Amino acid sequence: MNDNKKLTINKILTSFSIKILLLSVLLLGFVIPSLAQEHESIITGVVKDELTGETLIGASVLVKGSSIGTTTDIDGKFKLMTPISSKILVISYLGYKKKEVNITHKTNLHISLKAENTVMDEVVVVGYDTQKKESVVGAIVQTNGDELLMNRGSTSLTNSLVGLVSGLSSIQTSGQPGENAAEIFIRGKASWVDNSPLFLVDGIERDYEDIDPNEIESISVLKDASATAVFGTKGANGVILITTKQGEEGKPKFSFSTNFSFKQPISDFYMADRVEVMEMKNQALRNDKIYDPNAYYSQQDINNWAHQVNPDLYPDVDWYNELVKDYGVTSNYNFNVSGGSKRINYFVSLGYSNDGDIFKTEPNPYYDPSFSYEKYNYRTNFKVKLTNSTNIKIGLAGSMSFKNQAAYGSSSDDDWAKSDFFKLVYYKAPTYVYPIQYSDGNLGDDGGGSNPYLLLNYSGAHKNRKNTQASDIQLEQKLDFITKGLSLTGKLSYNTSFDYKQTISNKSGRNTGFNVPTYLYTPTDTLRFPSDNYVVGPVTVGNESLGAYKRNLYYEAALRYSRKFGKHTVSGLGLFMRSENISRISWPAYEESWIGRATYDYDQRYFIEMNGAYNGSEKFAPGLRFGFFPSFAGGWMVSNEKFFKNSSLSDQINLFKIRASYGEVGYDKGVNRWTYLELYERGSDVYFGTPPSKFYTNKEGRAANPNATWERALKANIGVELEMFSHLTLIVDVFNEHRSSILMERKTIPPWFGLDNPYENIGETKSRGFEMTMGWNQNIRKDFNINAKAITSFSQNRVVFRDDPAKTPDYLKDAGKPIGSDYTLKTDGLYQDWDDVYNSPGSIWGQENRIPGDQKYVDYNGDGIIDDLDKVVAEYQDYPMLSYSLQLGFTYKGIMLTSLFTGASGVQKSVPDALLYEFTSADYEQANPHNLNAWTPTNTDTNVPILRSNNTTRLHNQQYSDYQFQNANYLRLQRVELSYMIRSKRMKKTMGIGSILVYVGGNNLFTLTKMDKRFDPEAATLSSYPLIRSYNTGLTVKF
Repeated sequence: MNDNKKLTINKILTSFSIKILLLSVLLLGFVIPSLAQEHESIITGVVKDELTGETLIGASVLVKGSSIGTTTDIDGKFKLMTPISSKILVISYLGYKKKEVNITHKTNLHISLKAENTVMDEVVVVGYDTQKKESVVGAIVQTNGDELLMNRGSTSLTNSLVGLVSGLSSIQTSGQPGENAAEIFIRGKASWVDNSPLFLVDGIERDYEDIDPNEIESISVLKDASATAVFGTKGANGVILITTKQGEEGKPKFSFSTNFSFKQPISDFYMADRVEVMEMKNQALRNDKIYDPNAYYSQQDINNWAHQVNPDLYPDVDWYNELVKDYGVTSNYNFNVSGGSKRINYFVSLGYSNDGDIFKTEPNPYYDPSFSYEKYNYRTNFKVKLTNSTNIKIGLAGSMSFKNQAAYGSSSDDDWAKSDFFKLVYYKAPTYVYPIQYSDGNLGDDGGGSNPYLLLNYSGAHKNRKNTQASDIQLEQKLDFITKGLSLTGKLSYNTSFDYKQTISNKSGRNTGFNVPTYLYTPTDTLRFPSDNYVVGPVTVGNESLGAYKRNLYYEAALRYSRKFGKHTVSGLGLFMRSENISRISWPAYEESWIGRATYDYDQRYFIEMNGAYNGSEKFAPGLRFGFFPSFAGGWMVSNEKFFKNSSLSDQINLFKIRASYGEVGYDKGVNRWTYLELYERGSDVYFGTPPSKFYTNKEGRAANPNATWERALKANIGVELEMFSHLTLIVDVFNEHRSSILMERKTIPPWFGLDNPYENIGETKSRGFEMTMGWNQNIRKDFNINAKAITSFSQNRVVFRDDPAKTPDYLKDAGKPIGSDYTLKTDGLYQDWDDVYNSPGSIWGQENRIPGDQKYVDYNGDGIIDDLDKVVAEYQDYPMLSYSLQLGFTYKGIMLTSLFTGASGVQKSVPDALLYEFTSADYEQANPHNLNAWTPTNTDTNVPILRSNNTTRLHNQQYSDYQFQNANYLRLQRVELSYMIRSKRMKKTMGIGSILVYVGGNNLFTLTKMDKRFDPEAATLSSYPLIRSYNTGLTVKF
């Protein structure tokens, strides 16, 4: 009975359990999928290049710590199902830095990857080596080639660098094709001898302006002693390292780019018109109390010019606008291919550029008188992996350029003749004496060669052809079999440069006795053309000759070591280099260096670096040719400390680094060779005998200085680097430099010493300043990114000692004043009446001619007379104390807008007399529009002196004073560009084209300045080719 009951109960329980189990399985069938959905999420996004905004195809997207992942499609997009517990995605792409992205509470991501190879941001090119950016403790800033290419309207590498890196300032004084490079300063001026930085291309000193920007991978600017000490006697003014592109493993990548620029002068030049000049001349004659009625212009003369009754007889020529075209054209082309296999990587580039003229020229069968510049470039870089431990690099590069310019009346290409020609174009050529061309077809001139149209088109041409070749071979052998991380490198480089010149002469001119045609008229006012009109003479085509030749042979051997032991990372460099330089007209010059570097990194928190160069130059006497240049630097990565990571600051501050350096560097570029030897020169010729015969004599030249040596620079630098909020970067550097042993001629030794005084190392200066770079890069929302970068660089210098002539007053000595200071009279307004004239100090310059309205100067030394002893140092110098730039841009899908503003402050420029005063030429009458606002008894609220009719009566006014200086601070829209990237699957599939970038933009579009609008404040000169504004358009095709 009981057993039956138990059996029945067991059956019931069993049946119930089975039902419960079946029900549970059924319920789980519904619940599990829903639970799975609740614990998974869909993440979508797009991956792009951080710099260019281009989408990256095939980038890996992986959930950290799992095998869940995908890759981006042809549009750079991805879609991924991830567990809801996942917090981090790892994104990677060949050639880019791996990135981890927090996906908590995010479903749509916009990810930017930063390029990562030996020449991009994460690895910095330093002197003779590369370093990880995080371990760099020197003041080094790096930009890449893509940023340079954004300045598409420029044909000069130095101009492309403007505004991109801190500590670098520039002055461009000419826009002439082939001669438009800017003068570069790193951290301002520290010497009055030379302030040019050292340029190295792939580790070799070469002509950097011969490079096509499309060949450049990166540019590193080295500023402090830690970075430049390894360059010894060449590093004191800073170093700029240019690294060219290399191929990478992968399929061939082809790129073709073309750019067209339409250019015109930045500034519009003008002078007062002829009628205004005549009226001012009459007023000036009245002010000077000239009573001769023949000296004045009659009202009939004024009316004839005002109404242009006969342009042949009454011309009013605006030479500048007559000779300058509406626009010139510049074009650039480049084709390159890169790629490689596991054994061989390659980069090949071909380039062509043609920079045209803005002047109106007329080619003839014999020559082209235009200012133009053509250049062809090629470069091939190969890297071959011979074995697993042996690599060889081979580089071949070269250029051929053709520079053409008018002869401007000179038989040789000299700066003086060119300067005089441009002065004629701007203001020296007479506007009223003759037209460009008379109505009968004859060309105008006065017999003195002052017609710039004739000098431009009918005086011949100067042609320059330059060929450069550079070849490098480098062998790297890993020595891991000795110890891990050890390698030996040998490098050999051979470089040549040939510069050929050719002059084509046009023997054109007039017969003597030419009369100004203005006065050649009959009583019926009909012009008689002179019988000796300008005749274009025979053309003589000179033979091409070798003007300059340079050859450089460079070789080096280096032993490198880098290894990590737990938290300790050490590296070392020992390098020997020797260079032989030969030119066409001098003896071979030799340089030699023994270089060492040691670095230590503990746990990526503490960094120590020591550098030293034992450097030699044969410029100096035996026994004084070598010197040792050491430096020391240290850094602290505060953000890698545990206490920092555990603090609340770590949520906002991603990187916090402090670094400091101190060391000595030298500079010998300003030192002439053979300074330590006694020199003899050619003396006067003497004649003896009957008949007289010429005999040559020699005389002692400059006295020798057997103790001459290089300049010495002691440099200190402190820097702070911050990355905050995942978007903001901030870099601040403060520096100080003490420059000594600057060569100069002693001024305290009197002239009757009998010889030219020797140059001695007695000069001394100090400089200091700061630099700040602040950047912001953020993805606002889908496909929309904004970026900005502000750069400020300030430098200030003072002369500590410079030998002054005996008995120089303290306030006129250079010590304590900025390098290159100008000394000027200080103005105190204008004389307002005769009492003001009589009660003011006298003047050694035309005291008897002073009248009310003339300049009033400050008698600085209080001796009652205005003379040179009253000149004081100008407030600012002609180079900027403060340089700054602002980059602004955004990308939206395929659209990208970039802009660059640059500026300078604390700078002033002097203005030529002809553009301040009236009638400064003894031959022709010219005046300026502002002279119309000259002082008169009824116009006293002005700073423009009273009109004077000639240089004699105006002598007092024209003295070198602060009136001739103008504030040259400026803000310029250096560059703006709007581009659109075209990408599509169909284009890739059917045409093989990966992307097409089309763009429009401009350079130097506007400038805000208080300076005379006829000048560009950067150049502030009217003796060179105008600076250029350009409008650009082009495209880049990658396939």
